[in-house]
Amino acid sequence: MYNVLQLEKAAVKTFSGGQIESLFAKSVISPHASHMPGGSGDGNAYIWQVSKPHVDPITLKSHDGEVTAVDCQMASSSYSNPPCAACKFLRRKCLPSCTFAAYFPPEEPTKFANVHKIFGASNVSKLLNEIPPNQREDAVNSLAYEAEARLKDPVYGCVGAISVLQRQVLHLQKELDATNADLMLYANNDVSHSHPVQSNSTFSRTNAQYNGGESNPGLLHPYASPWNNDSSNDSKSM
Repeated sequence: MYNVLQLEKAAVKTFSGGQIESLFAKSVISPHASHMPGGSGDGNAYIWQVSKPHVDPITLKSHDGEVTAVDCQMASSSYSNPPCAACKFLRRKCLPSCTFAAYFPPEEPTKFANVHKIFGASNVSKLLNEIPPNQREDAVNSLAYEAEARLKDPVYGCVGAISVLQRQVLHLQKELDATNADLMLYANNDVSHSHPVQSNSTFSRTNAQYNGGESNPGLLHPYASPWNNDSSNDSKSM
C-alpha cells in the first residue's frame, strides 16, 4: 500500500497471501477504510485488515479461475443511515465519524447549504473541532441563523433583524405605557365618584339650581372629571 501523495517513497504497508500474476487483479478499500479485499491469481479472493497487515487475510475460495474484480459493500449492516445533508451536498461518503452528521440531518438540506455558502464547510469543520462537544449544537444553530439572515440582508445580517425587533419593542413599550396611564386615570375617576368631596354650601347651591332655588339634600351633583376642562361650563348650562 502506497501513499499516492508520496509515490516516490517506499510502501506504507505490505500485505501477503495473494498471488498477483497479471495486471487485472485489483484491490479496493472498504468504505470504513478498515479492510482491503483483493483478487488473486490462485482462484481465491482475500480480505486484509488495513491496520494489521501482518495478520493472515480471510480467504474466499470456490472460484474457477483468477479473481480480477472485487467490490466491497458496507462492512457493518448497522450503518445503513442515509448521508447527512453536508455529505450529500458535498457529494462524499458519510462515515460514522462525520463531524456534520449530528448537526445537519438529511431532512434539512437548506440549513447546510446556507451555512456552506456564507462560511464554507472547511471553516465550519475547524470551528466544531475547536469547541467542546456540548457547545457544538448551539454553535451550529447560531451559524445557521446568521447565514440565513446574511442571505436576506447581505449588509447587516442578523444585526438588521435585531434592530427591527428593538424598534418594535420600543413602539410596543410606548403603547403599553400609554394604556397604563389611561387605566390609572380611569381608576382615579372611579375613586373620585365613589368618594365625592364637596362642601355643604356647594350641595345646597347645586340642589337649588335643580329645584327652583330650594334645597334638596337628596340629589347629589356628579363629580367633574379631573381631565375635562369644560366641566365648569357644563355645570353652568345645567
